[in-house]
Amino acid sequence: MRGILPRPLRAGAGQPDAPVRAVPAERLVATASTPLARTGLGVRSTTPGTQSRPTLVAPPDRDGWCPGRPGGAAVRLRLIPIDPQYVPSEHQQARARKRLLQALPAADEITTTTSNEVEFVDPGANFVSVSCPSCRAEMDLKWWRNSVDVAYRDRFTDLAVTTPCCSTRTTLNDLVFDWPAGFSRFVLEARNPGVRDLSVTLVADLGRILGCSLRPIRARI
Repeated sequence: MRGILPRPLRAGAGQPDAPVRAVPAERLVATASTPLARTGLGVRSTTPGTQSRPTLVAPPDRDGWCPGRPGGAAVRLRLIPIDPQYVPSEHQQARARKRLLQALPAADEITTTTSNEVEFVDPGANFVSVSCPSCRAEMDLKWWRNSVDVAYRDRFTDLAVTTPCCSTRTTLNDLVFDWPAGFSRFVLEARNPGVRDLSVTLVADLGRILGCSLRPIRARI
């Protein structure tokens, strides 16, 4: 199930989005054979607009953020429920898309996406590390990949893990991601939103509309 509010394309656009770029191997979140790579949640199809408008595009700052780049997406602001299994009604999704479009009129596109199974929602090239929510020790990426592989066998219906650092019982969804990431069946997304982050007030407002607490995720593609 999917809802889209298309926006006029930026100057120089006109082609569908390019595939999401993989995270470099040295900062590995997923390889071609792991379930993280198979989720595909970062890939969105686009309904092209019929208008184009000149846009002054700022260069990326030190962490790679920029309002938008001609010919392709640079930033995707994503919102997912804290509860990985929660899916809002179609009416709630439509209201949330409308509210987010009102807040981000310069966004290229506002979408909602639902899936039958829980999927990993990643920050793209913004991924840095995964840490323990109790002692804050950084997790070895081999442990992280293995834990995800085990959870994927049951299609992420059971995300429970025990951290190797301090034996804390938690879930994959409750680990501390730098930058934020998570597991979900529902995503509300703004492509090239024209802002760095969503305000706390806006996130809370969208949460009330959708009937759940939300986790913001900023993906750099």
